[in-house]
Amino acid sequence: MKNDPVLNRIQEARHIISKQCDHDPKKLVAYYLQRQKNHPQKLFGYHKDASMKTK
Repeated sequence: MKNDPVLNRIQEARHIISKQCDHDPKKLVAYYLQRQKNHPQKLFGYHKDASMKTK
């Protein structure tokens, strides 16, 4: 496989995040869920107008 600098940066970032969570899957999931909650606009398929609608 070719050495891809973009993929290398992504893997490095994921490793750093995992290390910050002590490589604990439960802590890692909690970290990502909190990130999603704090930054919903960065999620794929996010629509600003949809977030303001009420049921």
